[in-house]
Parts: sequence; C-alpha cells; structure tokens
Amino acid sequence: MAILTSWCVGMLLGLGSPEAARTRVAVLPVESHATLPDAMQTELRRTIARGLERAEVQLVRNDRIDGRLDGEGCHSTRCTISLAEAVGATWVLRPTITETDSIYEIRLEVIDAGGRTIASASERCEICGYQEVNDLLGDRSAALGAKVQRLRRQPPRLLLRSNPSGAVVWIDGRRSGRTPLEQEVTAGEHEVRVALPGHVSEHRRITAVAGTDDALSFTMLAEPTKTRAGRPWLGVGAAALTTGTALAGAGIALAAIDEREYERRCNPDPRGNCSHRYDTLAGGVALIVSGGVLLATGVAALVVDRRARRADPLSKRRWRFGRGLAIAF
Repeated sequence: MAILTSWCVGMLLGLGSPEAARTRVAVLPVESHATLPDAMQTELRRTIARGLERAEVQLVRNDRIDGRLDGEGCHSTRCTISLAEAVGATWVLRPTITETDSIYEIRLEVIDAGGRTIASASERCEICGYQEVNDLLGDRSAALGAKVQRLRRQPPRLLLRSNPSGAVVWIDGRRSGRTPLEQEVTAGEHEVRVALPGHVSEHRRITAVAGTDDALSFTMLAEPTKTRAGRPWLGVGAAALTTGTALAGAGIALAAIDEREYERRCNPDPRGNCSHRYDTLAGGVALIVSGGVLLATGVAALVVDRRARRADPLSKRRWRFGRGLAIAF
C-alpha cells in the first residue's frame, strides 16, 4: 500500500477561544466513484464522523445536512457556502472515494464557510477490501481533524501586495508599514486601508480566521488630474469693457465737437448759419449708447466669472501672512 498525504493550511478559528467552542463541521455524503454498496457508503460517512470526534470536533447532524441537500450532491462553491450558513457549520468536509482497477483513492477536502478549500488529505490503497477502506478512512479523518485543530492555534496573517509597491498600509486605523507587507493580526474583522501619493486609496474589510494566511492584492489607480477650469466669461467681460469704453469715449468726443466750426471762413447761408460746422451729434449719441451696452455686458460677464471662480476651489488664491492670517480670493 502506497500512501500519499497532502495538507493545505486551514482557515479556522483559534482553539480555546469562544469562537472555537462554536466550531462545527458538516460531513457531506460520500461522493463515490467506486463499486460500493449503498449501505457501505452510509457506513463510511459514519466512520468519518467517528474519526472527527476522536479529534474533538463538533459535528452537525447528518439529518440536517441531508434535509438541505434533498438527495442532491453539493459540488459547487455556492452550494457549500449556502449549506454551511444554513446548518451553522464553520467548515464542510467533502469525502471522495475513487476506484480504478481495484485501487482505491480516498480524498478528504475541508472547505470553510467562504467556499475555500483550507485543508485536504488523500491516500491511495492498493489491493484493499471494503473493511480496509473503511478503517483507512477513519484514520485519515481523525488525522485531518487533529491537524486542523493544531492549525487553529496559530494567529491569522495578512499578506499585502500593491501595484505599484510602497503603498502605506493602515490596519484598523494604525499604520503598519508599506507594501509588500506580512502582518499578523487577531482573529475577527479588520479594516485595511492602502494609500500611495498620487493614487486613489483602497479600502478592504476582511474577516481574519486563526491559522490562515489571507493574501490581499491592491491595484493602485492614479488620481485623475485636476485642472483649473477655463474662464471664458473673463475674456468676454474684458473685451466688452474695453470696446465699450472706447466707443463711449469716441461718442462723447463726437458729441462735444458737434456744431463747432471746422474752417475759419464761415461762408454763412441765407439764414446766417455757418456752413462749415461739424454735424456729429447723432453719431456721437449712437456710439455712447453702443458703448454703454457693451459696458453693461462686460460687467455682467465679470459677475458670472466671479461666481464661477467661487464655485471652483482650485481657482482660489491664498496669501498667508505670518502663522495666523491668510487671505483667499
């Protein structure tokens, strides 16, 4: 008989804690790919339960498990998670027996309430009868339960990575170091925050379980570039004020020279009026009115620009005088 045993570190609660007292395992029906009688499959399941009890593991009653499965298997992650929640199991054990040319291979897989495989054991039995398979399954179950119980004494550990690396890590509000980082924590919920200058901070809430390593990877996204908004109303207002001032000035000048003689020789008409005089009043008034309209438009544009600047925090300028006085506009 050749034996091959492999173990994967478990994600289970610490022994001796209040959580450990509530640790329960749900044993699924044996998934058989062998020519075993139905009665033998039922007996194998009982053998697994007796082996786990030898490791002082609390079990969920089979009738509660079978009532949830309703004769169907439980092969998917979703089914395992749903079953664990429904029966109050900390983890689920899925036993599988495969037979090839009278060679039996036994595999026990421990799955936590989150659907992750946390421990496994496998063994190969050549030229075995039903009783040898049954005894072997009991021994492997007891060894698996004892192994997981020992792993539960170890504190949980977080393995933190980020891209780019060098991000500062806060765990429960306390700075713990920079990525890449390996940090032991207590069992239970923790808040993890990762920050890197010029990048968007990342937040995760995790539940750490004794005896496990939780790997967390963060992809740090660059912060969007903040640019100052354009000021189109400032240009409109400045142009309107400049043009309006020029037109109003020209209109006043034209109105001022209206009726003035522009030649010394008067050459009066029959009524005695000098024929060489400026007639600029109408044009001056038109220019003054146009300039006034543009001046009003310019003032309105500047008011709009001022309101837009107040709404944009990037547009504020600050002057600081000493330590206490600062002016922003």
